Amino acid sequence: MKGISFRDNLRNRKHNKLSYYSKAYINRYLNMGSDYFLKQLLSKEPSTKDLDRLIERRDYYCSDNAAGQGKVAIKEIKHFQQPKNYYIDLYKVLKFFPKDITINHLFGDIDYSPEEASFVKSRPILNSENSILLKLNHIRHFYFVDDGIPFHQKKDSLMWRGAIWKRQKQRQSFFDIYGGNENFDIGLVKGMDEYYPKYQKDFLTVSEQLNNKFILSLEGNDVATNLKWIMSSNSLPVMPKPTCETWFMEGKLKPNEHYIEIAQDFSDLEEKLEFAKNNSEWVEEMIQRNQAYVEEFKDDDKELILQLMVVDKSLKAFGHSSYLSKQFPWMAI
Repeated sequence: MKGISFRDNLRNRKHNKLSYYSKAYINRYLNMGSDYFLKQLLSKEPSTKDLDRLIERRDYYCSDNAAGQGKVAIKEIKHFQQPKNYYIDLYKVLKFFPKDITINHLFGDIDYSPEEASFVKSRPILNSENSILLKLNHIRHFYFVDDGIPFHQKKDSLMWRGAIWKRQKQRQSFFDIYGGNENFDIGLVKGMDEYYPKYQKDFLTVSEQLNNKFILSLEGNDVATNLKWIMSSNSLPVMPKPTCETWFMEGKLKPNEHYIEIAQDFSDLEEKLEFAKNNSEWVEEMIQRNQAYVEEFKDDDKELILQLMVVDKSLKAFGHSSYLSKQFPWMAI
């Protein structure tokens, strides 16, 4: 079997972006009949099993201890201000709440915990009570694949392509140690070219990278962006234990159940890879587990409901009372 072609992959990504921006403009200017849509979405109470999971995830994204006075009114958030993707995703959720409600938000790659409760795309896994996660910049971060190459038909090698910038110490450390290792297909495609000129390699599409059994996943400014599409594929991520997380709940991933864990200094990388190469059944069980994990993030209606639940809970942290749970009592749990 063959994997998805470069052309198909490119077409899918372009289609996703076109659809994403088209819907954003429609939502902004027509407002999509917000009240009617909200009632259609939330009037039916989820099953006990679904509700329990929604509550579990809601409380993971928004700590009971989050606190801080909201400073920016929803009506003041400019929808198409840069960075555009963040505003589009935030507005898609906040438009269902009164426009005078004040909140806090931090856009970009956040690897620290803010002093006051704030909506963020990313946060440290530890000590981040004021970081309230939403599914921001999802067009970049939540890209999944349909991998048509079975694990056993892939190359028995470790792959990585990406950028290295001055802030990305983990990637720099890795290339300082393994940059010239001929046993791995790793290469720098942009970034600190002057520091790593001999490690530059040609850009490879996701489809081309998926010809390999093992794909290195290294944190950049916050999370490793490639982790999500790796986990949706028939390849396996290899990485140190993550320190940051997004809506994907990287902090919930278990070493050697969802990924091959290697030491922060990479000292056991070759040993761990050799073990994985000799235990393909163990690896394929992880791949199946990963694909099941990813499925939860593909249900757009449930993902929106969950974000609404997160925002409704967070209103208390911003100095307001809840809003949606008054209309839909099942959300008050």
